[in-house]
Amino acid sequence: MRIVHVASDRGIGGTARYLKEVLSSPAFGEDQLAVVVPPGTLADHLAAALPHVQVWVRPMPSRSFHPSALLDLLRLFRAWRPHVVHTHSSLSGRLAASLAGVPAVFYTRHGLKDRTSAQVKGFSLSIARSLERRLPHQVVAVSQKVAKELAEEGIPEARIHVLYAPMDPGPFQALGERREGVRSSLGIAPEEVVVLGTGRLVAEKRWEAWLDAVAEARDLLERQKGPRLRPLIAGDGPLKGRLEKRAASLDLDPSLFLGFHPDPLALYAAADIFLLLSLREAFSLAVVEAQMAGLPVVVAAESGSGEIIADGETGRLVPAGSAAQAREILVDLALHGEKRLRMGQWARVDAQRRHDPLQQGRKLRELYLKALSPGESP
Repeated sequence: MRIVHVASDRGIGGTARYLKEVLSSPAFGEDQLAVVVPPGTLADHLAAALPHVQVWVRPMPSRSFHPSALLDLLRLFRAWRPHVVHTHSSLSGRLAASLAGVPAVFYTRHGLKDRTSAQVKGFSLSIARSLERRLPHQVVAVSQKVAKELAEEGIPEARIHVLYAPMDPGPFQALGERREGVRSSLGIAPEEVVVLGTGRLVAEKRWEAWLDAVAEARDLLERQKGPRLRPLIAGDGPLKGRLEKRAASLDLDPSLFLGFHPDPLALYAAADIFLLLSLREAFSLAVVEAQMAGLPVVVAAESGSGEIIADGETGRLVPAGSAAQAREILVDLALHGEKRLRMGQWARVDAQRRHDPLQQGRKLRELYLKALSPGESP
């Protein structure tokens, strides 16, 4: 098959990482793969990491639909004649594929509906949603939570397919060997229990609740003469200054803010617990990475990532992302090292099974073949 992916992202965020893992799947070893992206970090990264994939750099605007992008992609698809076009947040790509007569058109919904955007851009968003309902495209949802939202928007359930992100477990295999060195470089004492959070410093991540939970758990552990809790946050964003002030008011060490970290695997090696309290998370690849690293994950039960956690077995679920509930869970995990290790081990096994690159790639490829009529199959 000739398969083209289209993404309007320029940087390496969640969508970009998802796309890289899909394109890396051995399930597509016999296919011709191409990806259309705008100039930027993502284009350079994919070109270097995926020599078997044709990377076509096009001057696409960042928004989902733009007439110039539509015309450019239409010419491209008519010339290359792909069997499948799979877009990631690109309405221009889906429309161009339909106009070019591409036999199978897919798109992945990576996030939940932005309520702020719905208020600010109500008219344009309404048009986009209307087109999504009417165009006979197949939709890949990154979680059951996203699939439910798609169905509520009126997209027929027969066109919605939940497919969890594939992830190569290889890079996580030797993290244990790095633990001591990484912790030493960060000034972490052997007896300290590290609580890790990663992501952009934005409101939807609920970092203030995260800081409250960690600070309260630290105080409880001190009173119980338990181990010292060491919080770390890797990421940057517009709320950095406000969060630094909040951390200072809670008497948390300002060094907990690491900013953008070039080696996230090192942080997983150093950590003992991964904490995420976002309620509007469609699905967090960082949660999967933490599981692959053998960490127990504590997440808001209502988030998309909550659906992959077996509460009490591979991690813990926090009702409504409550800071008070998270505090109790953190104290319990900090006091019981064997429980942490057991949860982390089960989390790793569970993640490797669910996100197996070959199996997830095969599932996606089967969807492609099913969408092609007998006369259109390669």
